[in-house]
Amino acid sequence: MKENLYHVNSYVENIREYKVASHEIWTADWAEKSECLKLDWNEATIPPSPKVQQALENLVSKHNFYNLYPATRNESLIKAISEYVGLGENFVQYFASSDSLQEYICRVYLDDHSRVIILSPTYDNFRLTAESCGAEIMHSDFRRDFTFDAGLFEDEISNYNPDLVYICNPNNPTGYQHEASYIEHLLKSFPRTMFLIDEAYWEFSGINCSNLTVVHKNLLICRT
Repeated sequence: MKENLYHVNSYVENIREYKVASHEIWTADWAEKSECLKLDWNEATIPPSPKVQQALENLVSKHNFYNLYPATRNESLIKAISEYVGLGENFVQYFASSDSLQEYICRVYLDDHSRVIILSPTYDNFRLTAESCGAEIMHSDFRRDFTFDAGLFEDEISNYNPDLVYICNPNNPTGYQHEASYIEHLLKSFPRTMFLIDEAYWEFSGINCSNLTVVHKNLLICRT
């Protein structure tokens, strides 16, 4: 085997890969794609409003669109998201995706001395991101029938003493959802632990924890 002459982050070099779905559909022509229903990655099955297309056409018609950076803080977007989630603008930030946001969170809160608990099985990309920062991962598992054992979960948090706990709510792929009151119970019970609640699918349930960010400093919420 040829020796690698370049330094590679040892956590990345030894990491267990994140397995993505087949990309075969992306190689199909448009006619074939129109006959397929692709259900993964939270994609819409219908086109967006014609207003979206019109807004994009207006944007790319601007003479400096292709060669100048956009505003680093889009005030109108922040305002719109703020109104949608019902929080002050100082509680909101946007990123290229929730995966991108989670990369920033890991850079800020985790290093090679950090411990993370992930309620599993769940979306695996956060595990990959946390491990690439050197964090030690513990999976706290649902029961075999995918119901949740609150006592066991809280015991594991107490015993493992993590720096961060990741909970997908509602969970992907099991669909299990914690009530906001239970999330607040965790925040109060473990005030020195940061909780990252991934609410990628909250619109399907209508229950979310966004208002808790106002009163609890150990809570981060990501959406997509």
